[in-house]
Amino acid sequence: MKKIAIFAVAILLLLGSTLMAQDIRWYRVTAVNGTGGAVDDFHATFIGTGGSVSNLKIITDPGTGATATITSGADVDITWDAGSVAADATLVFSFSAEYSGITGDAEWTVGGEGAGAVVLTIEELPYSPAPSLTQYGLIGLAVLIVISGVWIYRRRRVGAAA
Repeated sequence: MKKIAIFAVAILLLLGSTLMAQDIRWYRVTAVNGTGGAVDDFHATFIGTGGSVSNLKIITDPGTGATATITSGADVDITWDAGSVAADATLVFSFSAEYSGITGDAEWTVGGEGAGAVVLTIEELPYSPAPSLTQYGLIGLAVLIVISGVWIYRRRRVGAAA
């Protein structure tokens, strides 16, 4: 009976922790400089992210000396050397967030002054959730492995003595 109780607790712990695992969604953003002139800064705010974006990576860099930062929560700021992003150049970057259906607002600037005209495309990349365990699920799994090891060791010892 004791073994059945331990097995039932193990199943509940593992199933519950898998269901609580956090999903991460990946996005690819394309921004075209439609200002008609050279720019040196890109600002974007993303809405519907769950509060923040992370793992910001520039895929296609249209200028020189790029520095990409997440300034606060869901705000992205990418700066280049002065005037190094030509008119009609395309910036492509990716990031991750907790939710799907993200929208955004962005602008190009020159020396901190708004230059306008961003053609922004936000594409959610195909999602395939990976099964995982939470911290508590991993702790529970480790405890169950130790319990089963002790049980196997005691069973062998008792069997050998008889």
